[in-house]
Amino acid sequence: MANDEEVKEGPELIIWAALGFTVGIVLSVNYAQALGFDADDKLPAMQVFIVAALLLGPLAGFLMIGTQLRQEVERGKITWATYWTTVFGISATVLALLGITGVDDLFEVWEIAF
Repeated sequence: MANDEEVKEGPELIIWAALGFTVGIVLSVNYAQALGFDADDKLPAMQVFIVAALLLGPLAGFLMIGTQLRQEVERGKITWATYWTTVFGISATVLALLGITGVDDLFEVWEIAF
């Protein structure tokens, strides 16, 4: 078993990063749309800062969750099955709260953003 300081990051953190990035994109697009900005509009400096925080905040949060859950697996407090159940539970809940209920919703956000 590894100590708290020796926890190695695994490839599953890539999944947490992808989820965090997806949530960040959705939040940023929703924020820009709420303000009435289009993809071609230039955002003021303060709005750029807020969009960057909305983009990077979920990424950092999801990575912290993934790291903590991996530590719990390595300590033997939860199983990998519980780990993956938690991954899917958290991601489904967060995406549903943001109005993303299917892949078509993600493509719509992608088209708006880029």
